[in-house]
Amino acid sequence: MRRFIADVAAFCALLTLLALALDRASVLKLRRMRLDASVTTVIAGDSHTETALDDRAIPGAVNISRPAEHLLFTFEKLQLVLPRNPGVRTVVLGLGFHNFSAFFERFGRRRAVVRLSYQDAFPTLDAEARWFLLLHDPAGLLLWAGAIVRSEAAGLLHAERYADYGFWGHPYRSEGSDLSDTAVAGEIALHFYRGRDRLQAFASREGPYLDRIVRLCAERRVRLVLINTPLNPRYAERVPPPFVRRYDDALRPIRAAGVALLDYHALALPDDWYGDGDHLNAHGAASFSRMVAADLARLP
Repeated sequence: MRRFIADVAAFCALLTLLALALDRASVLKLRRMRLDASVTTVIAGDSHTETALDDRAIPGAVNISRPAEHLLFTFEKLQLVLPRNPGVRTVVLGLGFHNFSAFFERFGRRRAVVRLSYQDAFPTLDAEARWFLLLHDPAGLLLWAGAIVRSEAAGLLHAERYADYGFWGHPYRSEGSDLSDTAVAGEIALHFYRGRDRLQAFASREGPYLDRIVRLCAERRVRLVLINTPLNPRYAERVPPPFVRRYDDALRPIRAAGVALLDYHALALPDDWYGDGDHLNAHGAASFSRMVAADLARLP
């Protein structure tokens, strides 16, 4: 029995060493990657910027947004990209009322976030971020360990550019539209409520990671532009006022420090531009992105 236990322990130790070696090789390869020299603007954020901003309509832009992306992971991606790509002069960061809901921090219970943070984004994470995930969801980290290994192996063997990695977002170009009361109410409930009438708590880590992004861009002398993308009135009128106030309070000192905000949440747009209450579809994104390109060009 002792021999069997020793053999199992040795086998587990070998697997662990192989996984660590794979992780190190994957990280080293990733840090040698560079963007195309034509890229001067990086668009980052969650599904709001993923769906609203078509980088083909914004000169020199690349959209790396991912669904349900917490600012922790956005910061880690920008911390990877900005120091190694001095040609990037602008970061457009999506930030909406929903970002300040604790809905965004239920890491272990939200499959989209778990998939992003554990499988796709793990190679980008520094030691602090990995430790944070281990403390907040050790069971999830163990559950996705195999997916992490497979993702890193695929990147090591096949990736030739950032866009070949799972953490690198791509514009979402759906033509669909659903502004039904059921769909809009479902999104509001998901973002801002726990149960029928109980509001979500405020996010505790979005603010600190927003501050880190602000500092990172300042250190790299990269212009940071915050963008609150359009919300259909059916959605906007249901956003609980405490989250609007939280948003305003969080942005007040950042804007006072000179960070620009393009706030389009109340912009009047045709209903057929929306995929749902808080996302644009491909038709809407194409036209809206041209507006944003013009507004970016006018910023100092």
